[in-house]
Amino acid sequence: MSEHTPEPWFAEEYFDKYLDRFLFDIRAENEEIVGSEGLWTSESSDRANARRIVVCVNACKGISTDRLEKMVPGTLANLLTLTGARDQLTEARIAEIIDKRMVKACYEPMGKEIAALIVASNLLTLKGEK
Repeated sequence: MSEHTPEPWFAEEYFDKYLDRFLFDIRAENEEIVGSEGLWTSESSDRANARRIVVCVNACKGISTDRLEKMVPGTLANLLTLTGARDQLTEARIAEIIDKRMVKACYEPMGKEIAALIVASNLLTLKGEK
């Protein structure tokens, strides 16, 4: 069971007449996670921060917090970039990339688990099971 509030999360925006500005809460179903008191810089920054928090939490659904803490910053962005590039490759080029020497050279710096995911994805693509 997850220690944090289950996804999906969303940002709720409302206007406070007393403060004469919009405030933002981060919520999940009927539960407030971060109230407007936790987001208090400027209206535009608060809106952007609330949006980013919600998008990041929802994008990481299914990944444990411990695992996320161990990731090197930028790992998910690198994976998305590589996945996007993979989708543009021809089958012949994918077959070349699967060669062990190329896998090691291209993916080893990101870690064996990510390399395995990419290779598995490439194999499924070649089999037509995408």
